[in-house]
Parts: sequence; structure tokens; C-alpha cells
Amino acid sequence: MSVPLFRSVSPILSVANVDAAISFYESVLGFRLGWKWGDPATVGSVCRNDVELMLERSPTADALAPARIYVVVSGLERYYAEVIAAGAKVTCPLAARDYGMKDFRIVDPDGNQISCGEALG
Repeated sequence: MSVPLFRSVSPILSVANVDAAISFYESVLGFRLGWKWGDPATVGSVCRNDVELMLERSPTADALAPARIYVVVSGLERYYAEVIAAGAKVTCPLAARDYGMKDFRIVDPDGNQISCGEALG
């Protein structure tokens, strides 16, 4: 029997409207549609390189449960410039941190916080 090998993780983000969330992740963060299910969509995913984020419609606005995720990105400064130009709402600007990373944080329209970073040096 082989040793278990974890291959990837796909966080599930709670959103009010899956189609609107997909549009945000495509136009502002540069992701592409992975898949979606339902009409209107109740669940779907967006992908960029090896990263997949799943988006699931919350039953009510009161039930939204915003998440916080951290994505490691190569070419972070260029990506930061891209998301700024696309109108991302930055809640923590790009900076070097004491914990050995350079990173920034944005928030999506549903309150999910996405941090992007890369190792210093």
C-alpha cells in the first residue's frame, strides 16, 4: 500500500451569487471558469494555474460565512499591480512581513479575504 500523498486543496468560499462571484474572480483576479452547476448556478469553481477556488451559494445573505485563504504566488509584485489596476479592494497593501513573506490581502464582494504572498529573498 502506498503512502498517502496530498495533491491539492480547493477551499469552498461562501457567496451570495455564484455567477457574480465567478465574474469578479475572472475580471479582477485573473482566474478562469473551472465549472459551474445549476441555472442559476449554486456551486462552481474558478482556476488559475494549479489553484482552484470553489464558490458555493449561501442560502441567505445572513448565512454568508466569509473565509480567509492564503495563496502563494510567483511574480507577486506584478500580480499586485494587475489586481490594483483591475479594481480590487485591498485591505492590507503589499509589504514585507516579519514572518518571512511579502504579501497583500484583498476582499471579494462577499467578504472573503484572499491573501497572496511569496517568500522573501
